[in-house]
Amino acid sequence: MKRTVSILLVILSLNVFALKPQKEYRVRPENYALIYKDLNVVTDDGLKIKTWFFPAQDSITKDEWYKAANNPVRKEYTTKYDLPKPTIVICDGDAGNMMYLIQFAKELVGFGYNVVTFDWRGFGESDSWETNEDFLVYPEYLLDYKAVISEVSKQDEVDKDRIGLFGFSTGAYLSFATFYKQPEIKAFVGRGLLTDLKSAVDSIKQVIPDKRIIIPEDYPENLMPINIASRIDRPCFLVVGELDNRTPPSMSITIFNNLKGEKQLWVVNNATHGGATGPEFIDFKKFMTQLRTFYDLYL
Repeated sequence: MKRTVSILLVILSLNVFALKPQKEYRVRPENYALIYKDLNVVTDDGLKIKTWFFPAQDSITKDEWYKAANNPVRKEYTTKYDLPKPTIVICDGDAGNMMYLIQFAKELVGFGYNVVTFDWRGFGESDSWETNEDFLVYPEYLLDYKAVISEVSKQDEVDKDRIGLFGFSTGAYLSFATFYKQPEIKAFVGRGLLTDLKSAVDSIKQVIPDKRIIIPEDYPENLMPINIASRIDRPCFLVVGELDNRTPPSMSITIFNNLKGEKQLWVVNNATHGGATGPEFIDFKKFMTQLRTFYDLYL
């Protein structure tokens, strides 16, 4: 169990606003005693995107978790409910891979939610992709996201009218763009949402002056959060650390003020951008309660 926790803390420190793909899954859903299946996700440009689908299931007890951490065994795929359930797609940031998202799935599936996690091209067991680690993002990641949502919507376990997104850092603005482009998605949660790429780079440069960061010329300007917030009238929940110096609270506040629908903003006291002192881990239990309360209300 200690090994599992230490691995996750290493991964949590990797949100650095530079692409740092990690291929190996040092923990898998089996380490959390979770039921899951792989989805067959293929992008419009022909790449396979590794995707885990966790159906709503019984909560995992501490004893089950501890036992699975030391002796992981993949469970037979079964479903608890006959009717389709609301589904939360969780989107990772710019480093590591989706293995660190498993703990969020573990906390949500016991409350009647399906949960989906996936890896960008070049990350985890998704198809390889030549990645320049100085790039802030690749616009092709939006193709990955689109393919995931398309496949998720086909699953019998999914209530197509109750799909929500949850993204961290890089995953937050990619989720926000996907949310905007796909009006059938009902709710959005973003932690550390930027206003636009240039402003984010300016913030990072104040912290790490010598860091080389490339903004891709072909990332669509019209999908920057600052340019679409005023056209979004569906429920949004923005979370940001009080001490975040990469996507500072002012960015989330600006986006929040422009949103037209139901909205919530939580500036987490003493939290930084990410890692062990990020909003989700400075008080994990409280974070998950807030997250679930929002989804319970709008999904």
